[in-house]
Amino acid sequence: MKRIFLSFLAVLFVFSIAFSGAGHAESTDYALDEAKKLENMGILVGYPGGNYGLGRTITRAEFAAFIVRALDLQKVEVEQTFKDVPPDKWYYDVIYKAATAGIVVGFPNSTFHPKENITREDMAVMINRMLKYKGIVTEIQPLTFNDKGKIADYAEEAVKRNVSLGIILGYPNDHTFRPKDKANRAEAIIMIYKSLKLIEQTSDWYRVGTISNGELNIGGTLYSTFEKAKNQITNQSNQVVLRGQEKIEVVWMNDGIAYTSGFTTFGDTYVPTGTELNFLGADANSVDIKLAGNSGTVDQDEVVLVPNGLKEGQSYYSVDGNKLVHHIYRPITGNYVSYTYGYAPDKLQAGKRYYSWDGHTFYDNRNTSGNPVTTAYQYFNILPLNTKTSYTAAQLNEYIEGTALADLGKAFKDAEQKYGVNALYLLAHAIHESAWGESDIAQDKHNLFGLGAADSDPYDGAKRFASFKECIDYAAWYVASHYQDPDGAYYYGAMLGNKESGMNMKYASDPFWGQKIAGYMYRIDKSLGGDDFKEYNLGVANSTSLNVRKGASTGSVVLYQFPRFHEGAAFIITGVESNGEGTWYKIYSDNEDFRAPKVVYTYHDGKYDLLSKDVNIAK
Repeated sequence: MKRIFLSFLAVLFVFSIAFSGAGHAESTDYALDEAKKLENMGILVGYPGGNYGLGRTITRAEFAAFIVRALDLQKVEVEQTFKDVPPDKWYYDVIYKAATAGIVVGFPNSTFHPKENITREDMAVMINRMLKYKGIVTEIQPLTFNDKGKIADYAEEAVKRNVSLGIILGYPNDHTFRPKDKANRAEAIIMIYKSLKLIEQTSDWYRVGTISNGELNIGGTLYSTFEKAKNQITNQSNQVVLRGQEKIEVVWMNDGIAYTSGFTTFGDTYVPTGTELNFLGADANSVDIKLAGNSGTVDQDEVVLVPNGLKEGQSYYSVDGNKLVHHIYRPITGNYVSYTYGYAPDKLQAGKRYYSWDGHTFYDNRNTSGNPVTTAYQYFNILPLNTKTSYTAAQLNEYIEGTALADLGKAFKDAEQKYGVNALYLLAHAIHESAWGESDIAQDKHNLFGLGAADSDPYDGAKRFASFKECIDYAAWYVASHYQDPDGAYYYGAMLGNKESGMNMKYASDPFWGQKIAGYMYRIDKSLGGDDFKEYNLGVANSTSLNVRKGASTGSVVLYQFPRFHEGAAFIITGVESNGEGTWYKIYSDNEDFRAPKVVYTYHDGKYDLLSKDVNIAK
């Protein structure tokens, strides 16, 4: 059978001419175009000379054959027998294929009446079963035909559904249906054609699903619009809106998680396939999502929605001794990977799971609702990287001795001195991106930082360097000029951060890239004596459009706006100054490096969290 691909110009519910019945004067030429199309699909067999016999009556067996060909039914399992359908007749195979699919059921006395002309109401019954076979059960509407009382009880629902779907229109001159009239081939062709067109179109129709005991029960009724289906929701806690027939997907839920189905851009950032996103809401075409402090709207086909009742896994944090471990769930493979992020916050307990969208606000429930257990930042994740590590080249070499990065301590410290980029960070970044210098990109191209290695083609896209030292020098310059300078193309605050602010906004698609590198900084620092931890007093912006000024006055020159309309970027606080306008905080400017830190001012006014050496830093 030829593949059914219906992309015709006719609109589903608009046909200008009504069905006619055998013996009536109405012309049957209205079905000629549809007859040709069904013939091309292998559904209709015409007569010699291009004659389709449109005005001829059609038997019950012939109409069953139309449906069998239209659905391309193959399997035959004889669970019932018809006394009047012998094996030697052409229609034997057709009728039993239709019976196996539930399209025909026959009469109570185990007969089918294959040679009997089919009535219009029986044709509606078979069409209704055809649509049910394809999963199409729609809402019904009251009949208005003048002769509706003549419709048999067994056929009434089928006629209502056919009318609701626009398959049956009736006769316009007297607004009748004529249920007992013998149908002709023209009427049968129109009904089959409309049904196939409807089957194709309903691949994007909607249902309501109910979640119970971790299983999704799919409702039988189809709705032509998202709004109609959404209006049927009676319990938002366990009901969802579904779309599709063969591939059924959730398009609306009250609570749950969204996973990216591919590389996805939203807000000011981007993430890879399989990234967990905080679900905020959805409509027929789009989904509102958020990750850390970065929010946006994406198309429905860019994410997969998983309601709370169907979650198979979810990323979480746990406490191991005094360490905070992040366990990342991978929905594609259904497993977890983990890394150590830093010190465990005091209020988190071993043996429990905690959930967070930003890495510092922790909840003890998977829905991340209610009051958080605690808010605690990881020092190395928010440390501005235009600082200087206390460790010497020799100490850094001590940590990387015996690895492919051995003896590069001086190269890291030279870059720190030259460009004002923290050498401890540079080392941690190199370890993470290059697998301790052992990756193919590191070995073949001396590229330790994934520079140029786009997600679509990381190896071929990666830049090539003559040596590790040359790569370290270039990376430090690149980070300083692009990520740490307020005039840089990717400045969202001079720290590692995540998808709320910091380098992670634009350096990597991995939403936890910054947290993973912070974890390496934590481990290196701890191994070398812990001298870098909490060396600086930090603040974190908790509002947008925070101005950094040359002096402690609202009339003073605005040097830059911190940090590009995003909350969460950190800065180093060096002192406090009060005057008639309020309290001002002296901070290191991001457009000056550590060798000559220039103190500038930002107005408190509730626009940042002060993170002293003893408060709000996980330790």
